[in-house]
Amino acid sequence: MMKLASKSENQQLEASGPRPSDDLTIADHLRLWLQSCMEGESVYSDGEHEAFRVPEHKAAAFIEEFGPLHPGDYQAEHKRDWRDDFRALAA
Repeated sequence: MMKLASKSENQQLEASGPRPSDDLTIADHLRLWLQSCMEGESVYSDGEHEAFRVPEHKAAAFIEEFGPLHPGDYQAEHKRDWRDDFRALAA
């Protein structure tokens, strides 16, 4: 019978570390969500909800103001999820 090797120390550290998306800023998330841009609107999808359109000027203003923040920082400052606020910009 073959004995399975235990996880290496590096594997254990990787498994207990933050998920890859935890380090993304809001702007990073929105770059991943962006599906297309046309006629003054951008289409976004988070993969969990139906795609939605946001006027480009509203998306740009949101990204300029909040894009550098991490989701947790936005939550701490505004007491709500940034995704809900961004979806509220939908045309």
